[in-house]
Amino acid sequence: MCRLIATIGGLLLANRALAPAQLALARQQSFISDASHELRTPLTLIRANAEVLLRHRDRPNPGDAGLVLDIVAETEHMDRLTTNLLTLARLDAGQFHLEREPIDLREVAESVARRLAPLARQKDVAVHEDYGTETRLLGDRQALEQAALILLENAIKFTPPGGTVTLRTSASDGLVNLVVEDTGVGISAEHLSRLGVCPRNGSRTGP
Repeated sequence: MCRLIATIGGLLLANRALAPAQLALARQQSFISDASHELRTPLTLIRANAEVLLRHRDRPNPGDAGLVLDIVAETEHMDRLTTNLLTLARLDAGQFHLEREPIDLREVAESVARRLAPLARQKDVAVHEDYGTETRLLGDRQALEQAALILLENAIKFTPPGGTVTLRTSASDGLVNLVVEDTGVGISAEHLSRLGVCPRNGSRTGP
């Protein structure tokens, strides 16, 4: 009996000693997952723009200068994103600092729509923009842009060719909303509570 108690006690102590390592491993895995997801959007946009430029390499189109500017902008975005991800890796959960500055959500939505336009053309998906008025708020522009980019990219990605994605901003009851709706496959019901989206097939809503 004494030996059994000692064995159980040793297992409990071992599990307690391993808990910090297990937590650190879980955080590392979460960071790797977040980094992969966050970096995928700008990489997708850079590739889409580069493929358009390659198709026009024999006869450059004057309008292609905008694609080059977009590639430069996305590489700058990736640089900022990498810095933020490294910062997140060094911080405990819940301690990440977000800026609070005046932002017009319409400007954020317009920027995201412009950056994803080459991807939408490549996928043959129409993006309709519907912007309301009085969509100013206090928040972190970069964080909002990144969230909107992920939402819109996923909507375009999972909408079949010939489909439609709608990007909308509005204000009601003191809240400012950014909504992404699509005619794609939608999100499985079991995942809706984790994502904070409307429980309608083929719709995704943002912050």
